[in-house]
Amino acid sequence: MLTMISKPKFFDPVRHAYAKAKRRKKALKLLRARDGDTCWRCGHPMRFDGAPNCGKAATIEHRLPLSKGGSWALENLCLCHVGCNRHLGAHPPEQKERMRCNRNARPDTRAGAPKPG
Repeated sequence: MLTMISKPKFFDPVRHAYAKAKRRKKALKLLRARDGDTCWRCGHPMRFDGAPNCGKAATIEHRLPLSKGGSWALENLCLCHVGCNRHLGAHPPEQKERMRCNRNARPDTRAGAPKPG
């Protein structure tokens, strides 16, 4: 009896990068439809046009970090600015929620910002 031997699958970095970019683009589209155009942490608008490294560019934040058992399920994802995402790091979800609440509760002290009240 002859058995078929399957070809070994080799890692193709170009194909992998293309598939990863395609999945990220789809996730951004779904998250934007669900959450809108504002940052999950600070509530300010994000930029979706070009410049991926500018401070206001949109990134995907994992509420439960991958390093702590999180997944790529949409329920675990949200949109954040690059800087906000970096600040949240790999903290547990409870701490991220506190960081988010503290950020939104602070008054805006920038020059020219409208005064509350």
